[in-house]
Amino acid sequence: MLTPDARLDRLVAAVMPAFAPPPDLTVSEWAEQHRRLPASSPSAGARWSNATAPYLREIQDAATDPAVSRLVVMGCHQSGKSEALHNAVGYWLQHDPSTVLWVMPSFEDAKRRARGALADMIRSTPALRPVVRGLSLIHI
Repeated sequence: MLTPDARLDRLVAAVMPAFAPPPDLTVSEWAEQHRRLPASSPSAGARWSNATAPYLREIQDAATDPAVSRLVVMGCHQSGKSEALHNAVGYWLQHDPSTVLWVMPSFEDAKRRARGALADMIRSTPALRPVVRGLSLIHI
């Protein structure tokens, strides 16, 4: 039988990690540590690797740089820009919950993104499962 002091020590040890500050990671570091590619991708379940598209590292890290107030990216089609932004959203969900405005050309495009690629990213990344319980947040 545990003494009251021992029970209190266990309780404090169990609760304190919830109050720890998030690790000091950039978005690209977070992605390499936590991001898994969705089942819908050709590399289903594989870890994200910045080495595959090194030009995305700066885009990802700029998304959380306090000196950057507007991030504008121009690039060719299917070059990973959306995945870089998915990584930023994943980072924010896990380490810096905040308001995010992602503007799409139409309401239908927004629904497709939320229910498709973004939901797939959340489902396939184990680090996000405790943060986003179910995908009921995506009700568009």
